Amino acid sequence: MKIYFPRLISLLAIATTLALTSCGGDDPTPTPITDTENPEIETPTIPLSSGFPLGVKFIYSGAFSDNENLSKVEFSLKDNKQNGIASLKGTTGVGDNPWNPTKDNSFEISLSGKNQTLDKEELFGEAIPSSGIWTGVYTLTITCTDKAGNLSIKKINVNIE
Repeated sequence: MKIYFPRLISLLAIATTLALTSCGGDDPTPTPITDTENPEIETPTIPLSSGFPLGVKFIYSGAFSDNENLSKVEFSLKDNKQNGIASLKGTTGVGDNPWNPTKDNSFEISLSGKNQTLDKEELFGEAIPSSGIWTGVYTLTITCTDKAGNLSIKKINVNIE
């Protein structure tokens, strides 16, 4: 039996070359441009730095924009209370526990398009209690995300009085 080893290697080399060159070539589908720009959070008109009195709803008005397509905005609220402050509830009726309107202190709203405005949107699903919570400065964190996953964060201080 005669082995044609050089011929076999030549055939394999030709087949490999044809296979590799047929996989390349010009792709008629253009490469999609990926969105790398963060959305924008315009300075809100509400809440004002003067804040919210006890017993009212937590209201937000502001605008969001993106170069492609907005996805959502998330609001979270955290108190700025210093640890170790003595309880005021006995003398004033105001508690020393911060207001925690939701389990994780966050509230999400879906957005769409390139521009969206929220006008007097009620956040957190409940009014600020009329008594029994710590009054003072809270930080409202606003996180806006676009469809590509880019995000912007803005923090503002809000008084609850």
